[in-house]
Formats: sequence, C-alpha cells, structure tokens
Amino acid sequence: IYVLPTHPERKVLLTVDRGNPAGEILDRITLIDITDKTTPSIFWEQKQDFGILPGYGYIKDITGDEYPELVSSWGGTRALDNSIWLYTFSGEKFVPLPILEGHGREPNELINNSYLDEIVDIDNDSIFELIAIYQKGDQSFKETYKYNGKEYYLWKKEEAR
Repeated sequence: IYVLPTHPERKVLLTVDRGNPAGEILDRITLIDITDKTTPSIFWEQKQDFGILPGYGYIKDITGDEYPELVSSWGGTRALDNSIWLYTFSGEKFVPLPILEGHGREPNELINNSYLDEIVDIDNDSIFELIAIYQKGDQSFKETYKYNGKEYYLWKKEEAR
C-alpha cells in the first residue's frame, strides 16, 4: 500500500494481474485507490495489447524530487518483447517519464529487447541510476541511465560479460 505525497489521506494498492478470467484477457498493472474501502476504484492502469505479460510494478522516488516514480516491467517469450516503462507522479496522476536513447517504441519505454538489471544510487546523490542489459543480435550491452532533472539519458554503455 502506497500513500501519494500530494494527498497523504489517499492510499493506493499496486497490483499485477496476469490471467484470462471468463475468457477476457486481463494482463495489466494497476493502482487501485483503496482510501474508501467500500468502493475501491482504479487510479491508474497500464495494459499492453501486443501479447506480452506484466512482470512487476515498483513504486519509489528514484529521481530525488520526493514524488514517486512507477517502474513497470513487461515481457514475453521472445527477448524482443521485454521492456521497462517509467512514469512519474505529477500532482494527480502518473505521467510518462522520458528516457533518451532508450531503444523503446514509446518515449517512456526504457528498453525493448532487454531487462532491467538494477535500480541503484551509484554516486550517493539520492537519485537512482537504472542499469539495463540490452541485447542486439548476439551481443549484450550493460547500459547505465542517469537522471538530469527532466529525463533519463544513456550515461554509460559497455559490453556485458
């Protein structure tokens, strides 16, 4: 259960749903507002329509601005289907957090054809770096992304071993 900083009285529950209830495809990552326990409602939702499954959802202030970011992971049977998506909380809702040189199909998609290896504060500045393993053909690269106050950018790229 998470508390949103602009509304400390509001509580949200992060769920990762994989399934096919009653013949309906229901693969999604959802934040459910449970402030009023008698009538929970969807606060935010991410669905994918290209045949991949949700991996995980993660909420933490990774940019050091005291507002939470949401990191979501999606994957399929092919490495090409693996991707990481970033969102930042902006007052009332989560909005895409841009990533430069992220290889994705969308501006807030970190990587297509990779996986997130680590979210870590390398330089102890309270801003977390994202470390991803990116595959291109038969080569793998370890890519580190840093936050510049507005977006994440590719800071370091090296061959993965």
